Amino acid sequence: MKRLLSIFLVLTIFLGMSITSFGAKSEQTFINVTDAMSQKKEQVRRVNVMMGGKDVYTDMPPVLYTVNNKSKILVPISFVEESLGAKIQWNQEKYEATMIVKDQVITLKIDSSVAMVNGEKINLSDGIPPKLFEYEGNTKTMVPLKFIGEQFGMEVNWIPEIVTATVDYPEQAIENITYENNGFNSQILIKTTGQVDFNTMYLPGSRFGGSDRLIIDIPNTKLNINDPKLTGNGGIVEKDIDQEGIIGIRGSIFETSPRNVSRIVIDLVMKKDYQVVFDENIGAIKVEFSKDENSKEEALNPVKNIHLQKKDGLDAIVIETEEEPQYNVMDFGNKVVVDVINAKLAVQQSEIPIGQMGVTRIRTAQFAPDDNYEADDKIVRVVLDLEEGQSLKNIFVESEGTNIFVYTNKEPIDPSKEEKLDCIHYQKEDMNKSFVRLTLKELGEYNVDYATITNELIVKVPKNKIELEEKIVEIDDGLIKSIRVNGDDDDYYMAVQLKDTTDYKIETTDSYTEEIIIKFENRRIKTSSYSGRLIIIDPGHGGKDPGASNKALNLVEKELTLDTSLRLNDLLKKAGFTTYMTRNDDRTLDLYGRPEVANGLGGAVFVSIHYNYAGNKNVSGIEMLYVDDPNRDCKRFAKTIQEEMIKALKTNDRGIKNEPEFVVIRETNMPSVIAEVGFISNPTEGSLIRTAEYRQKSAQALFNGIKRYFDEE
Repeated sequence: MKRLLSIFLVLTIFLGMSITSFGAKSEQTFINVTDAMSQKKEQVRRVNVMMGGKDVYTDMPPVLYTVNNKSKILVPISFVEESLGAKIQWNQEKYEATMIVKDQVITLKIDSSVAMVNGEKINLSDGIPPKLFEYEGNTKTMVPLKFIGEQFGMEVNWIPEIVTATVDYPEQAIENITYENNGFNSQILIKTTGQVDFNTMYLPGSRFGGSDRLIIDIPNTKLNINDPKLTGNGGIVEKDIDQEGIIGIRGSIFETSPRNVSRIVIDLVMKKDYQVVFDENIGAIKVEFSKDENSKEEALNPVKNIHLQKKDGLDAIVIETEEEPQYNVMDFGNKVVVDVINAKLAVQQSEIPIGQMGVTRIRTAQFAPDDNYEADDKIVRVVLDLEEGQSLKNIFVESEGTNIFVYTNKEPIDPSKEEKLDCIHYQKEDMNKSFVRLTLKELGEYNVDYATITNELIVKVPKNKIELEEKIVEIDDGLIKSIRVNGDDDDYYMAVQLKDTTDYKIETTDSYTEEIIIKFENRRIKTSSYSGRLIIIDPGHGGKDPGASNKALNLVEKELTLDTSLRLNDLLKKAGFTTYMTRNDDRTLDLYGRPEVANGLGGAVFVSIHYNYAGNKNVSGIEMLYVDDPNRDCKRFAKTIQEEMIKALKTNDRGIKNEPEFVVIRETNMPSVIAEVGFISNPTEGSLIRTAEYRQKSAQALFNGIKRYFDEE
């Protein structure tokens, strides 16, 4: 869905609507301010501003201010200084602010609807003057955005769906797109008729079996390319490159309202180091891909360390990298090779002796590509030299976050080898499966119970049906810890102590039998039914956008959403899902960029995590926001997660709500929700949210909902 609006609607909202006419909701939709001149307290509508396609964050939110049923957007004067590059002078005695940019000198007086522009008086439209507002303990000068933008040669438009004003350079045309390679670097030039702004987004598609894409959105532009080699049907621009890892270039008009946005897509084989700038000397956006070896090296994923570690009760070889790794696993008979792709070796040791886990040593090298790879591929090869009898079938390799984990059996699996305890036989089938078999003298009755506290499976068998010796056998093979037998006057009790990640299944179905078989499987490393399901996790806010806050409890929404998202990411990856986080640190993200990344990567579902805020501190609970789209399964997705959240957290159920005005769930192509995980404005709920235990519980509940959604397909 593109941001398509009618001109009539745009003008109506700008010129006549009151603040109660806006339908979009967000944290703190309305804020309370005090007029510093009259000391009158007012409630004003919070709005958003984008400049050059990028969200703008200011020290006080832009607001919609209404006088006599006429509304205008006021922005803090810091926006004029930081975003438009104006020099600000303040006259305290006259309550006047003077803004200077190049040959423009503009003076505005607080509460006056008359401005001075280069010495001439100009009446402000709708009679809405600059204001001096007190907000959260600070006093801010607020000035009319549309007037300021026009005076500085910018165009201001309005997107009512997301209550957002856009500020852009005057409309320009894109006249040509060229590719150059001078031997030192390659560059793409996007020639324009004048100054433009742009917004970039990088999609790491090569991580998920596709190609990477560098996307450049250029607001307030039109495509005016006459080269027949570039233009195709419907005004689509296409150019094949097939050099230096650049596949080609595509371009089209991505949006048409409230102004055109041209989108240029550069398809890449894999990650490349790039820089995008507007070069005023040549009048073009310059996209430069460096061939400098140092820059190339910086773009590679470092293999930082290789060591042994206990992971979920299993011994593992850990290959640490800096970014989420791509890798291949190959069988060379007496050795197993793990090739880390697009990587550089940052490990000092080239050979690591082990002598355990069925591996004699580990060797590492920066590998010269063979026929399995392209000549310019950068590969770090990790070789596991195996003990005699070991093979790839005894080894399991997986990645989690930035690490690759290699699990091995301590001994080669030999189906004929059994652990024997009188009439009890324990046998390993492969590295993550085993079974225990009890053989009775004759048909007899048995009973199986599970002891939660000790994580033991207890089998009770009558003494007159089996001969056993009371003892303990330590197993400790990644599936079970031990088998213990004791008894009373009538029965024997076999207690199988399970590892935390082991599931069991009673294969014997008859209550009277001569043989009892119980199978075990390590759910941590078994092949997951969720493999290939790409879950997009979107930690709300970030960077310059802190979201809501509770100063009394020291809670900031952007920090809470990231923490909860990281916990959810860990749970999903452990279950076998593939994941992508729109941010994994404190960075600012474009509002529309979040769903576009999800769509570009082909996510199965999209979960945006937020924490709620209300002026009424008594409001509490969890709610799930979705868009009732007949082409997506959003409502069922929201309902499933909401039910699991309420079940786990036992809090107020605020239900699921159809909210089509929210960009991140409206613009995605897959089932999507915004999960509002409690109110930080509520003292009780906020105190819970403050604890790591509650956030872990929230992440687990979100995971349960996502898992259940796919289980019920």
